[in-house]
Formats: sequence, C-alpha cells, structure tokens
Amino acid sequence: MTVVFSKTGVHDYDSWSKAFESHEELRRQANIRLIGVFRNADDANDLLIAIDVPDAETFGEQLKTPEFQTAIRESGISTDVEYWKGSELAVVPLRG
Repeated sequence: MTVVFSKTGVHDYDSWSKAFESHEELRRQANIRLIGVFRNADDANDLLIAIDVPDAETFGEQLKTPEFQTAIRESGISTDVEYWKGSELAVVPLRG
C-alpha cells in the first residue's frame, strides 16, 4: 500500500464532510483507506487528506473514472486538488 496526500480547499467543511462520508463505499470498493483529514488551524476549509491506496498509478487511474469525478465535483471543492505520494519514514526511537 502507498500513502497519498491531497491538499485542497472546500467551500464549507461541514457540507464537504457529509459528501465525503457519503462516498465511503466508493473508496472501499477501490481499496482506499482513509488515514485522516486534517484542517488548517487558521482556515478550517483548507484541508490535507491522507489515504492509503493499493499503488499510486492505480489510484491515478481511479481518479479519472466517472464515479470519482462525480464524487469530487459534488463534494464542494473550491480549489485545485494537489496530490503527492508519501515515502516511508524511518522510526527513530526517543532517547531519554
């Protein structure tokens, strides 16, 4: 699995959140697992979304399908969506 981050703005977080939640089955069928939605402390409509996908290429193709395009359009996104693939991080133990 690959972690993908997306950054976007929405018109209204509460409306976007309801629309996003309503597409859970679409994400499940595509084997996409939500890691978290993070809101900017200074602008609650500015979001960073982390998801776990089978692989970045497959995810890119899924985004082009009519189902995903409709879900994105209907969700109330107000800015372009930026996507980038995360890399694995080394875990560094804390020393006390």
